[in-house]
Amino acid sequence: MKICPFCGGKVQEEAAFCLYCMQSFEEKTVVTPPPVKINKAVIITASACALAVLVIICFFLIGGCSGGKGNDTEPESTVNIYEPPIFPDEETTGSSEVETEPVTEELSSEEDTTADETTDGATEELTTEEETEKETAPEETEPSETEPTETEPLETEPLETEPTYSNAEWEYTLISRTEIAVTGIISGEGSEFYIPETIDGRIVVAIEFDGDHHDESWKGIKRLHLPDTVRYIGKYAFQNSSIEHISLPEYLEYIEENAFENTLLKEIKIPKGITVLKYSTFYACEKLTKVSLPSTLKTISDGCFVGCDALEEITIPASVTEIGSDAFKWCKKLSEVNILSSDILICEDSFDPEYRTSMLIINMTPAMVEKYSSYSKKWDAYVFPLS
Repeated sequence: MKICPFCGGKVQEEAAFCLYCMQSFEEKTVVTPPPVKINKAVIITASACALAVLVIICFFLIGGCSGGKGNDTEPESTVNIYEPPIFPDEETTGSSEVETEPVTEELSSEEDTTADETTDGATEELTTEEETEKETAPEETEPSETEPTETEPLETEPLETEPTYSNAEWEYTLISRTEIAVTGIISGEGSEFYIPETIDGRIVVAIEFDGDHHDESWKGIKRLHLPDTVRYIGKYAFQNSSIEHISLPEYLEYIEENAFENTLLKEIKIPKGITVLKYSTFYACEKLTKVSLPSTLKTISDGCFVGCDALEEITIPASVTEIGSDAFKWCKKLSEVNILSSDILICEDSFDPEYRTSMLIINMTPAMVEKYSSYSKKWDAYVFPLS
């Protein structure tokens, strides 16, 4: 061994150059190793293999992270690599399993028998308890004939279909649970009465006829005030009463036939809600001297003012389109009628002159004068145009 004078490395004595620094010992020059020839095909194959290895590694890594969710289909057959193999010496295990089946059957039969025994015991206990309860329970006594039983209801009087109620002052009938119709007064002093809006907690919405006690329903009353809640006045409601003045509510909607027949009314103002005065509404009201008709009135029905002996003058508003037959028959003192309507139907006998003692003048619009001038003889009246 000798030491290289250039780098100090140990080399063999017969070496011509240093393997560490590649210096020649003779010429003292650097010896360059010969170039290595590289085959391109080898490089390509090596790189392809490396790439394939990387792809396989990445596939397994991704599959491990996803937990095998990518492939949902199960393989047709799986092999448990952890299950130990079965050797011929271990065939006896199968026979041992077969032998255990009868044992299980015997156990199940024993369990069934024990269950049956327990249920039988329970039923016996229940029967004994029931027998003891029957022995201790008191005997039921038969109900007496005087005491009503559940199957035999108490005898009660049947309710009337339309009952009539009363309090200290008023008689009334039920229309609904909250509404009533007053039929008359029971007792009270004085000639002027105000019907309240509510009686016994129910709203008064109507005045109706009481067929059983009608002659005494409004006995002694001269002035009657109806509440604003009244919407309806029934048929014959005040027939034959002694009422001289009555205040009708502003929102009254209906006045039925013969409502004020043969009363002692002296004057009447019909509210605006009324559109029709029905048959014989004021029949035989001999004391009636003044009638005020609303601008909403459309029809004066047949016989509406028959026998109103004291009625001298009346104005029929422009809204009226029809005056029925015998509407003003037997009005002895009727002397002037003002018809403001320009289109109205008047019957031939609407102003029948029978029993009339005064001269009648009917004032109409010019168009109506031309239309009904021929009726003047039948009416025994003078027809003039309105001034």
